[in-house]
Amino acid sequence: MATFELTARHQMYLGPGNQINKGERLTMNIHTMGVQPYSIFSNPESRRQAIQQFSVNGIDVSSRQYLLNTGHWDIRRIPDATFSKSVESHASQFDLRNHGLEMPRQKEIIDDVEMKKGCIEQVRNFYENGNDLDFADKGLESRCDIVSNFYEGLKGEMGIDAELVFENKPPQNLGGYNPATNRIELNSKYLENPDCENLLNTLIHESRHAFQKKCIEAPDSVTVKDNIIDVWKDNFNNYISPEFDFEAYENQEIEKDANYYADSVMRKGMDTYYA
Repeated sequence: MATFELTARHQMYLGPGNQINKGERLTMNIHTMGVQPYSIFSNPESRRQAIQQFSVNGIDVSSRQYLLNTGHWDIRRIPDATFSKSVESHASQFDLRNHGLEMPRQKEIIDDVEMKKGCIEQVRNFYENGNDLDFADKGLESRCDIVSNFYEGLKGEMGIDAELVFENKPPQNLGGYNPATNRIELNSKYLENPDCENLLNTLIHESRHAFQKKCIEAPDSVTVKDNIIDVWKDNFNNYISPEFDFEAYENQEIEKDANYYADSVMRKGMDTYYA
């Protein structure tokens, strides 16, 4: 048996009045031989055990399997401990106890290939859990919440912290990423369409731009090659807007990369679900 400590990298919404706050910790025992921090959720048996231990403690992740990826948690192996959760009387929130000694943590490196696999899983889970149907049935505010929750999963996978906002924009303006403010600004008209496929695609596209900026600012934190990052940096510094020259805008490396990434993630995630 191995015991692991999980620390939430960001806030995770579980429902009204119930959330995991950034920095909160939990421990769990995994009875799978050879499992490592990076493989808890990828190994089928240890993943099953993790879901079970979450469930025993009143945390339903069976319908929120986007939480079961290492993008949401800092995970380290610790001496024997027990999985614990304390529910406060005024809110159903985590009060997680830290067991064992603190150990130095290695700097996290985001693998671009694994990150993409995680984003594909986010899309698959979104449709598998019927969130697209919920989106179609709900009002604008609930639709915004559904998309925001999906974005929380993307943030965890991609290691980004851009703020997501919906704003009134002209119909032809789908949205954009503003590197100066680190905000993803989407057209609120998206929320009026009961079909959310294009909205998710655009959100993944703009999230990829936020990831590109992360690569430029912290190249040692990713596996993207330096020569690619250099091209992205040049594009950011000499960006061509679609209003000025649409063809040149489309041919920029950061746009080609974001277009390919979003289209590929959506296609593979939906193919996996509908297969």
